[in-house]
Amino acid sequence: MTELNANSLSPKHWVIIPAAGVGARMAADRPKQYLSIHNKTILEHTLALFTSDLRFSKVLLGLAQNDQYWQMLNFPQRDNVTIFPGGSERFNTVLNGLYCIDSVAQDHDWVWVHDAARPCLSQTDIESLFSQLAQPDAKGALLASPVNDTIKRENGAGLSCETVDRTGLWRALTPQVFKYSDLKSAVEQGIRDEVTLTDEASAMEHSGTFPHLVESRGNNIKITRPGDLETAMSFMNVSSALMPRIGSGYDVHAFDVGDSVILGGVRIAHTHKLKAHSDGDVLLHALMDALLGALALGDIGKHFPDTDSKWKGADSRALLKAVMLMLSEQGYRVGNADITVIAEYPKLAVHISDIQASIAQDLGVPTNQISVKATTSEKLGFTGRSEGIACQASVMLFPVSVS
Repeated sequence: MTELNANSLSPKHWVIIPAAGVGARMAADRPKQYLSIHNKTILEHTLALFTSDLRFSKVLLGLAQNDQYWQMLNFPQRDNVTIFPGGSERFNTVLNGLYCIDSVAQDHDWVWVHDAARPCLSQTDIESLFSQLAQPDAKGALLASPVNDTIKRENGAGLSCETVDRTGLWRALTPQVFKYSDLKSAVEQGIRDEVTLTDEASAMEHSGTFPHLVESRGNNIKITRPGDLETAMSFMNVSSALMPRIGSGYDVHAFDVGDSVILGGVRIAHTHKLKAHSDGDVLLHALMDALLGALALGDIGKHFPDTDSKWKGADSRALLKAVMLMLSEQGYRVGNADITVIAEYPKLAVHISDIQASIAQDLGVPTNQISVKATTSEKLGFTGRSEGIACQASVMLFPVSVS
C-alpha cells in the first residue's frame, strides 16, 4: 500500500472510488469497470479524472479481494493510487476507504466519493463542486440531475399504477463530497441503525445533514448496461479517429444424428442436427467471424476454442453477445449484415423473417439492416450431397458516433 503522510493543517481533498462490485447487469466476462473504451478501461478513464488534478491529495481505490485485473493494467499514475480492500456493499467499501486514511486525514478534509463506472465526469462539474465547497457554510455537496421525465410507479406486474409527482425530485449522481469526520460518523451510524445506504448522501441525511445539490451536465452517466458503452463513447469523443470497417466470415458444419438445426438463433425441425462443439449455429458462427474479422480480433476459434469444455454445447447467441461487447469496447456498432446460407435442406424460405428478427435483436439494429438469403450449390460438393450446411457473412461496422 502506498504510504500516506499528513504534514499540513490545511484541508485536503481525498478521493475514494469504490470498485469492488461485479456489475452483474452488464453480463460481461469481467467486472464492468474493466471493460474498455477505446483501448483504456473504464476504471482508467475514471481514475485519470482525479490523478491528473493536483488539488487531490490521493486517490483511494477499493477493490474486491479476488480482483485479478488491476495488476494487469499499465496505469501511468499508479503511484498516486492507494489500493484498499473493498467490502460486500458499497457503503462497506467507502467506510474501509475512510479507515484507510484515518491516521492522516483531518476532520475537516473533504472526501470525494465517485463511482468507478462514471468515466464521463466533466471538468465543469468538478469545478462546480469545488465552488460549492468553497462556501463558508458548506457541509457537503453532490452532483445531481433534476427529474424532467414523467415518473410512473409499477404495480409489481409490469403495469403502471400511479404517476408520481416529480416536483423536487433529483437523480443522485457522483461525486458526492463531505467532510471526513462527518462522513465517517454518518456511515457508521447508518450501519448501526441498519439503514439502507444507497449512497453517501443517504448516510448524511440519516445523520441530520442535508447536502447541497449541484446540478450536473447530462453526460455524467453511470455505465450499467451494454448500450451505455456506446453512449459513453459518444460523450467522450473517442471515435473521431476511427474508420468504418468491413468483415467477412465463413463456416461449415456437417450433419449428425438429430431432429433439428439452429440457424441464426432459430430452431428449425429437420432430419438431422449440425455436428459441433457448441450448439452448431453455423449462421451465427459465420456472422461472429465476420464481426471479429472486421476488427482484426481473430475468429471464434480464438475466443471460444473447441478444446475448452466451457464452450461445450454453448448457446451461440450468448457467444454473439460476448462478441458484441468486444465491438462496443472498440468503439464500433453494426451498420448492416449480409448473410448467405448454402444448403440443400432444410428449406429456409418460411424461416427467413424469424432469423432476421433474431439476428437484428442480438445486433441491436432494425431488421431492414439484416439480409439473410438461402441458396443451394446445385447438387455439387458436400452441401449438394446434403452432408452439411455452409454459411458466409459480410458486415459493415461504423464508429458509434457516426450516424
